[in-house]
Amino acid sequence: MKHLLSLFFTLLLLQGISQDVEKISKILKKNGISEKDFGLSVRSGEANFGINERKSFAPASNLKLITTGLALQEFGANHRFKTSLQYSGSIRDSVLYGNIIVIGGGDPTTGSKYFDNRGFLKTWIQEVQKIGVKRVEGAVLCDASYFDYNYVPDSWEENDVGNYFGAGSAGLNVYDNLFEIYFKTGKEGSPADIDSFWPKIDYIKIFGEVLAAKSNSDNCYIYGGPYVYQRKLTGSIPEDRFSFLVKGSLPDPAFHLATEFQRELALAGIRFTQAAQTKRVAELSGLWGEKAESREFKSFEGAALSEIVRWTNMKSVNLFAENLFLHLAKKNATPDYPAARKWMQNKLTEFEVQDTAIILDGSGLSRGNRMTPFTMTSFLELMNAEESFKKSLPLAGVSGSIQNSFSSLNGLMWAKSGSYTGVRAYSGYLKCESAKEPSFMIVINGDYSHGTMKTAIEQILSEVQKEF
Repeated sequence: MKHLLSLFFTLLLLQGISQDVEKISKILKKNGISEKDFGLSVRSGEANFGINERKSFAPASNLKLITTGLALQEFGANHRFKTSLQYSGSIRDSVLYGNIIVIGGGDPTTGSKYFDNRGFLKTWIQEVQKIGVKRVEGAVLCDASYFDYNYVPDSWEENDVGNYFGAGSAGLNVYDNLFEIYFKTGKEGSPADIDSFWPKIDYIKIFGEVLAAKSNSDNCYIYGGPYVYQRKLTGSIPEDRFSFLVKGSLPDPAFHLATEFQRELALAGIRFTQAAQTKRVAELSGLWGEKAESREFKSFEGAALSEIVRWTNMKSVNLFAENLFLHLAKKNATPDYPAARKWMQNKLTEFEVQDTAIILDGSGLSRGNRMTPFTMTSFLELMNAEESFKKSLPLAGVSGSIQNSFSSLNGLMWAKSGSYTGVRAYSGYLKCESAKEPSFMIVINGDYSHGTMKTAIEQILSEVQKEF
């Protein structure tokens, strides 16, 4: 009798799954999407459902969920990264015979707009004044060696690196490693005029031409890599704008911080005899070796890790994700990209959620990243009890990247979005009519418009929410 009942319920389950697959197939067909380009995994304990869930797809920014989840597990929600102010040499009669040194501890929040911290230098200057220094027979030196100096993944495309979303995470970071350009534009086709920069970046050569266009979009592209002190601008921005903001990546955050800190100290009346520099360059000239011994006079802690994770997932901040990726590598191996990639893939294998993941960075910007929906939902199941992780996810109709979308799932879906050309993905948790709250990943990779992919995804998730 028990065998017959078990068989009966198994047949009912298979019938339900068959009906779900048929509904999803119809939605894909209606939107002109091939089933081979589509992946879905929905998982809640023993209950699970999937289509191509063991097939590898480009996850785009959904990869941030793996990075932030592992960071919370390894460091804890209350962990804070530090920055140290030190000086070398000795102080006699208000003169420092040495250097003021800033040693980075990989804190990504220094001067960050996400943490209302752009005025941090006022506090730093006060700390220098407290040690009684009025003149420095030396310079401000910034040490970013906490991470490898190759702080931008070699898997990122050249077209991305100079733009705001292509800002990598160094061992010492400032202002989200970005600079801002404010343009004035006239009529369509006319060259845009640069009105101002923030912060001051007179050490960077800006060239190229940006045109005014009828579009309301920012189609300006900035080219230039790490340690290259020039940026080429191309593309277009909206016409007839009094002030239009475009953001680019700083070529060397540590050098920028050294330059600005020394300039602000000079304005506060503290004179220097040498130019500001970084440890990376100073070591080559011998300046660092001469005065390497130093003592700390102030240490600063950044924001709590839970807050970094929240902004990473809520606003999809690539810089923060790459920062956590390298912190994970430093804690468990060496602070560089080869070590970070190897460690994360091994960790997923250790959790028994690894299929055939290819992980090249922490943010998902690398086009070569690959992950199965099964790996993602299995990992999300492990993270379901981590309160600070779940709170970091945008809520449909309420916050983040899905604040103004998925109207049929308002208040019912917590998810990280991910997209670039030919890729659309969402991963997170869904509150179903059955009262289950499964983890899910839904992804489309193919030559489809973002509108088409998004429409199909919302229709399918609405069905899952009703039926799972």
